[in-house]
Amino acid sequence: MTLNGNLQKLLSAGSISYRVDSTRTSSIDQVRQATFATPYDSFISTMTNAHSGNSFWLKFRLSNLSDSLVPVFLYCGEVNFTEVYFVSGNVYTTAGKGGDLQRYQTNNSFLPGMTHTTLIRLQPRQSGELFLKIIQKTEEFNYNGISLYDEPGIYQTIGEDDLSTRKFYIFQLLFQGILICQLIYVLFQWIIIRRREYLYYFFYLLAICLYFLSKYEYYFHINLLFVRYPLLTVYLNKTLLIIPYFFYFRFVRSFLEMPENFPRMNKWIVRIEYFLLGYLVFDLAFILTTFHVKLQRELYTYVLLTVFIASAFFIFYLFTQKKKLIYFIISGSLFVGLGNIIGMVITYLQDENIVSGVPYILLFSQAGILLEIFCFTAGLSYKSMSAEKEKIKSQDKLIEQLKANEQLQTKMQTIRNKIAQDLHDDIGSTLSSISIISNIAIKEKKHGSDDRNHDGD
Repeated sequence: MTLNGNLQKLLSAGSISYRVDSTRTSSIDQVRQATFATPYDSFISTMTNAHSGNSFWLKFRLSNLSDSLVPVFLYCGEVNFTEVYFVSGNVYTTAGKGGDLQRYQTNNSFLPGMTHTTLIRLQPRQSGELFLKIIQKTEEFNYNGISLYDEPGIYQTIGEDDLSTRKFYIFQLLFQGILICQLIYVLFQWIIIRRREYLYYFFYLLAICLYFLSKYEYYFHINLLFVRYPLLTVYLNKTLLIIPYFFYFRFVRSFLEMPENFPRMNKWIVRIEYFLLGYLVFDLAFILTTFHVKLQRELYTYVLLTVFIASAFFIFYLFTQKKKLIYFIISGSLFVGLGNIIGMVITYLQDENIVSGVPYILLFSQAGILLEIFCFTAGLSYKSMSAEKEKIKSQDKLIEQLKANEQLQTKMQTIRNKIAQDLHDDIGSTLSSISIISNIAIKEKKHGSDDRNHDGD
């Protein structure tokens, strides 16, 4: 146990005793009467290999040597759930609950929530025993003993962390800001244009945004979703990684119009999409029933490797087609794929000399995603520009056709007018001839009749 800051002058702390409770239902009163005799090595080994079904207790004596109230911040590392009890005499008080999977407490102040610490207030000259209960559901934890801080000490620790990770936090804010701006842009583009690739791209970005929010929402103290319901970070951890791949394939198929341009490849990609959906359901059911995070991660690695190999074949085939629109997809896919591969390789390299130089593995994936967003956005703009040019060409052709039709109609109308005029002239001439002939015939008939009458006389 370590006393930090000014606490070395104000407090007296005894040695830590350990106990493993196999029932997980013991109350604080029962634990107070129980024996704390578990060796430290056995305690850590049980927490590592048999954490399910057990609760882990720590006990030590703590005394306030001063004549004033002393606020103490207790830190025990990165564990899932903690409960802290302080017993003074025959009275115990619940100091608080914590842990990285503990549901958000509305009465928590900023400092305990930000640092994963539990605040204990020791009255003047108060002495008693502190009991710390740990429940670990996942295999991954980081317990390095108990550290006690005063308020200046904990702020100094946060300040040192901020100085060493300031660029990282700034990058995370910029990354999330770019994702949100891109989400809004793509959503409005879909509302205006109503093309399916924009909708698929929107859900692709949304899943990525939620995934990284689940990782860093706590550090920015944004009490939105995953801070209030921390178990979602475990349940949806791989779900929020699988969904982007599903919408990625949907986006590519719609963007390249694969059903019309590449029907055989389209059928294979549809099968991969169904495979991802099936695996998503399996993965979610697996983690809900077993909570086996390590095995889940191994299964996900193999599935991702299979999908990556299949995608590599598709990318190579598309590259041979030598079309400008395809190059945007290939470039973006290579960027994000390379970022994921580097991140995964470094994650599995348990070499501190390598990992220490890269404290935040996800930065590689995020850098790849930003480059991919640039490529895909440029591709969408290029496709829209090409579609607009094709539309303008079609309109120009239509205008030319309309002009040609108009000219043809004018010529035809001229011909019709000429024919009508000729017909009118011919009919007029014919009618005139008929009229003349008729008049002649009538005169001749009349003249013949007059001659007969004269002969009769």
